[in-house]
Amino acid sequence: MSKICVRISLTTLICLLWMGSTSHALFWQDPPLVTINDQSWDRQDFLNWWQEWKEPGMEQPQSPDDFIDWILLSDEAEQMQLYDEPRFKQKVHTFLKVRSLMMLKNEEVDEKISVSDEEIDRIYHRDYTPLLKLRSIELDSEEQCAAFMQAVSQGLSSDEVLSDPALKLPQTGLSEPIVQRPNQLPPHVRTLYEQDPQTRYLPAYSYQDRWFILEIMQRDPGNDNDRANVAESISYTLRKDKQRELTGQLNMRLMEKYQVKMDEQGMKRIHEDGPEEDVAEAAMITFPDFTITGQILYKNALSHYQRFGGKEMKDTSFEEIVQRVANDIVAQSLTSMEALNRHYESKPPFQSVYFFYQRHRLIRELESKLILPYTKVSDEELSHYYNEHREDYAYPVRVRYASVETRNEKMALKLREDLRQGADFYQTLSPLSPAGIETKTTPLAHLIPEMQDLIDRLQPGQSDMLEVDGYFHFIRLIEEPKVDYKPFDQIRDALKAQLTQAKFSQRRAELVAQLRQRTTITVNQNQWQRCLNELNKGQ
Repeated sequence: MSKICVRISLTTLICLLWMGSTSHALFWQDPPLVTINDQSWDRQDFLNWWQEWKEPGMEQPQSPDDFIDWILLSDEAEQMQLYDEPRFKQKVHTFLKVRSLMMLKNEEVDEKISVSDEEIDRIYHRDYTPLLKLRSIELDSEEQCAAFMQAVSQGLSSDEVLSDPALKLPQTGLSEPIVQRPNQLPPHVRTLYEQDPQTRYLPAYSYQDRWFILEIMQRDPGNDNDRANVAESISYTLRKDKQRELTGQLNMRLMEKYQVKMDEQGMKRIHEDGPEEDVAEAAMITFPDFTITGQILYKNALSHYQRFGGKEMKDTSFEEIVQRVANDIVAQSLTSMEALNRHYESKPPFQSVYFFYQRHRLIRELESKLILPYTKVSDEELSHYYNEHREDYAYPVRVRYASVETRNEKMALKLREDLRQGADFYQTLSPLSPAGIETKTTPLAHLIPEMQDLIDRLQPGQSDMLEVDGYFHFIRLIEEPKVDYKPFDQIRDALKAQLTQAKFSQRRAELVAQLRQRTTITVNQNQWQRCLNELNKGQ
């Protein structure tokens, strides 16, 4: 075949394929999975929907019906312009803001964080080793500390110094040894330790009118097993440090990008009793579209100050709280602005998630308009349903009886004969239970089958004997087995929820049926089978 003929044949094939394809797709594209009127949805649309729709334990669908119903309901809500409802706008905006912030944090902070073995080693040797075996010597005065240090400098041990009567030191001030890492030491103690890491006795220090000297009895340099045990904790600390650093860098970049200005001097004039007069209405923080005045900043700072302890917040002035709150306002506002401005909702992977959420919220608005008003359940309906379905709320059948047993066959047969002659049950059987014959109330179904059969033959006040596995049981039926029912008040709320859901499901099904009746729906079974194959692969 000539090259010209080959070219003609390929062209003819392409034309045939083009003519046989749907109007929306090129010949190399998959045909749609579902066509609803003039709207097409492909396999990926379904798979994206299922990813968001499914719940833990939910079986995978055997047909695209739920997907189609979801489309029909959301389309109807769109035609009703329910996207203009304030509640819809607020819910969608909140969802978009929260998820966008998460993606911004992941993109600008989390993805940039890595922790190497070398960094873990550095922190391990700096903050976690050596492991210090130490004990404290508690003394009464600085002079006693000086006397103690003078004595140990001459080669005496702590025990010898404290037990020396000439020094008159407290003998009860020596603690039990403990093991601590450098990062577990109080800051002032660690400072003393780092001044001379090899010393045995740290310089004396005072705390709450008492004086202390720490004795380092032993230094353990650590090992690979110890490092492995604390590596996760070190890695977590390093990640948090890097997270704070990267977050701070991001905030600085965003302040410059959005040209945010902060009046640092003005903020210093906002005090616990209020902002100074010329600061109250002045802009303390200036964003591109709004400002935060001194009065607004004061109210936020005061709320924070009161919520976290007020005057009891040690070493923190109100002016410092103002600065902290201002920084938080700037950080939260800027990251929210930047996150929304990046439009994560317009590109994968968030695009399909956001689309699903929008459509799903539209359906919720539709349900509130067209379904929920018809799901109210009256007290009369509840009462009627309860009476009509009372058996559904029955407790297990309960029986009240007296019983006693024996393994002595000869005695059992004699006692049974006495009972049949009309002897009193309790007097006759008292030898088998001198302390008294037990009366029981129990669900009938909990008894062995032979005992259930016996009770079924007895009338209240009657008794008989039953032999099972070498035991002779004497049973007296006290009351006819009876059924008790859960009180209406006890199940009212659950019943109301049940009937409300039933009405909701019925009304929703009716609405979907109406929408289907006026809609042309086509399902490509080959594409549906491909969807099922992909779902099966993902299991």
